[in-house]
Amino acid sequence: MKRALLLFFLVLFVAGTYAQDEDVVPDRRPDFIIGLNIMGDVSSLSLGFEKLFFQKPGLFLAVRVGIGYTESLLFGQFDGFITLPHHITVNLGGGGRSFLELGMGGEIITDNREYYYLAYPMVGYRLHPFNSSKINFRAWLYYPLGQEIDQDWYEIFLLPFALSVGIAI
Repeated sequence: MKRALLLFFLVLFVAGTYAQDEDVVPDRRPDFIIGLNIMGDVSSLSLGFEKLFFQKPGLFLAVRVGIGYTESLLFGQFDGFITLPHHITVNLGGGGRSFLELGMGGEIITDNREYYYLAYPMVGYRLHPFNSSKINFRAWLYYPLGQEIDQDWYEIFLLPFALSVGIAI
């Protein structure tokens, strides 16, 4: 597991270093996305704002912050939680609309009495449009690394996959 994690961070580092080369004019695609995540980033539903930093054709960085909602089931009662998801990813593609997305994400979960933080690696697929006012689609896998929610805390509903649909601006 440690080797896989080290390899993952090495790929992110190499892609990030490659992204800093300024010899090529960046892509002129829409660079801001407002998206709705469904069952993603440990949230049942979240609204996110994402900024894209185009480095080269077929390579960009994405930074996302959002606010969401999730539920837990404790002793037969449903409890709701506010979530604050965020991530940074490197997106690799051949210059078309399809991209491989690799990155790290995190989530602050709170019920206004206590909070918990989960961090996780992400790997996924992104369909990004060439023009503004078009649909952006993402599907990805994630799972919190080496973290367990205390037994005294709530059981958060968590699926290891997610979908996001948004509008590119």
